[in-house]
Parts: sequence; structure tokens; C-alpha cells
Amino acid sequence: MVEKYSIAILAGGSSRRMGTGKAGLALAGKPLAARVAEALKPLSDDIFLAGGDVARLQQLGLPMRADQYKMQSSLVGVYSAIAAAGHSLCFVTACDMPFASAGLVRHLAEMAPGWDAVVPVSRRGPEPLFAFYRRSCLPAMRKSIEGNELSIRDALKRLRVRRAAAAELPRDLDLSRVFTNVNTKDDLDRAGLMIRSGPGARGKRRTEPPLVCFVGKKDSGKTTFLEKLVAHLTAGGNRVAFIKHDVHGIKLDREGSDTWRLSRAGASPAIIAAPGLIASFSKTFDTEADDSLNALVRGAGNDVDIVIAEGFKTSHADRIEISRQRRSTRLALPTKELAAVISDRADAAPGVPSFGLNDIEGVATFLKQRYGL
Repeated sequence: MVEKYSIAILAGGSSRRMGTGKAGLALAGKPLAARVAEALKPLSDDIFLAGGDVARLQQLGLPMRADQYKMQSSLVGVYSAIAAAGHSLCFVTACDMPFASAGLVRHLAEMAPGWDAVVPVSRRGPEPLFAFYRRSCLPAMRKSIEGNELSIRDALKRLRVRRAAAAELPRDLDLSRVFTNVNTKDDLDRAGLMIRSGPGARGKRRTEPPLVCFVGKKDSGKTTFLEKLVAHLTAGGNRVAFIKHDVHGIKLDREGSDTWRLSRAGASPAIIAAPGLIASFSKTFDTEADDSLNALVRGAGNDVDIVIAEGFKTSHADRIEISRQRRSTRLALPTKELAAVISDRADAAPGVPSFGLNDIEGVATFLKQRYGL
């Protein structure tokens, strides 16, 4: 039986990049810290906020425990949380991780016996702000703090730490989502998009269909893969809209035709009908800009289950990269920006959900689970 443990949500920190305290910052209408607490509250009878602005955070309705040192540091936050915890074992998480997974916390708790700390390892490396700590950590941490050695990773070197590699964590978890941090306003916008289109949207009415962009270098096989993927999804009863970005431009409406002339005159859209075909032409815009991509998604309508786009690698939407070894041995985007990778290289993106170039069914299942199709 797993021992009882406390849960501490770190609410302190200077938040220099955000420019304001993050714990009470609204994400899709709910404070960041409240989102974390809501996800993890069923796991413990002792859940509290550690550090932070008491006056601003009282509205969250959670017990609050102050930092035990005046200097601002993650190590001070973790130390203070462990010292204030009602149980000997304490799970500590940052308030800016809105996709905290109760399933992952339970999994890590099972690894705790015999260790001072249990720290999961993501593609970024160890995640000490989403980890378990025992009260036995306090002497070593106190020594580091009072010696003005405030690196939490250095402090861990003095402890018995169980590092949980990605391969040891539940396979059905999207670790890139779980370990998402909200550090800037762009991060906040991106997290809002993830909430709108991700697992949290299941069972709720969406104002727009979820969007996923498939990106990759030229001749990596994107169109071929997507042709098969769309066929698989539609055969399973899903309604799919498709958007393609072509950096070379397109010429569907030839110069001098009636629709071309009416478009030039200001009509938007200009529609032409023929037996078995209706085409609509609108004024062009920079389709590499995210606002324009959002406009295209809105144009797809609400009667589709998912919008799949090819290209738009700079968008804030979920992106899945298709990478072929003969084309390149390096990804076009950093793994931290990817929801998944499709590649013929098994080690293309450690810590990110990965699929083979022919695994159409695997990718379809991933999309169905991620977006609640």
C-alpha cells in the first residue's frame, strides 16, 4: 500500500518573464494554481500552497504556508514545502504546470519507498519541480541554502534520488503536455489552445474543432502520410478538414477569369459552381501568421471533428513532425515544441510520443485520445 503523502503547490518565485505572479493568473478562466489543485486534490488529505503573495492568493481557498527563508529560489520553495508538510513524504509541483497528471503522481509515489526523492526525467532532463521529497532531505537542503548554494540540482546530488526515466513512466501519458510550463504570455496562449483542443475538452462543446499541424522538411513524405491518415480517420467515422500551406503560392483562379476579376473588385469570397464542384476564392493573406491559420480553422466550420494542416511550423497549434532519415538526421523543430514525431529513426525525439513512418493506426489512435475524437 502506498504511504500517505502531502502535496505542495509552489506559488512563489519572481516570474520575471511573465511580469506578474503566476499562481493566480487566469488560464481559460481558472487560476493556474487552482488547475493544479483540482487535478491533484483527490490524491491527498494535505494539499497546500507554498510561498507566494498571501493577500492575492487567499481567493483560491487553499491552505497557505510561507517560505522559511527570504531569498527567492526554487530550492527554498521545495525546502519550505517539505518542512511544512503534514506527512513525511511530500509531492512538490510548480503552480505553472497546468496539465499536472494525477496518474503520474500515483506512479511516482509507488517508487518512493527507500529513497529521499523521486524525480521524473523528461526530454528536458530531471524535473525537480514535479517530484517527491522526504523529510530526510531537509538537512542537506538547509546546508545548501545557508551556504548560499541555491541550485536544486546540486542539492539533489547529496541525496538518495530515484530518477524515473521516460521509459519507466506510463506509456499512455503525453509527457510533453504534462511537463508544460507557463513562463511567458505566449506560453499562456499556447496552453489555452491546448486546453481547447486537448483531452480536457472531451465531452465539452467546442467553439472550434481541434487543430494539429504536420510539419517537416521538404520531401519528408508529409502529403503521402496525411493522405493515408485522413483516409483512416474518415473510414472510422471522423469528419476531417484539411489545410495546406504552400510557400510557393497557388494559382487556382487564373488571371482574367470572372472570379479573378470579381475578387480584384473586392468580392470575398467569390464563388464559382460547376457540375460536382463548388470553389470559393477569398482575398489572400500571410498564411504563415498564426492569426491567419486561426481564421482558416474557423473557416473549416464547426461540423468537423478535427482540422489537419500540412505546414505552418511557426504556429502555436499542436505540431507533429514527420522526419525521414534519408532527408535529414535532424528535426526541423526542437522537441519541446512538438506533440509527437513520426520518423524512421527510433531515437529521433526521446521523451516525445514517437511513431514509425507507416504507423497510420498508431498516429490515428494518438489523435483520437489526445483530442477526444
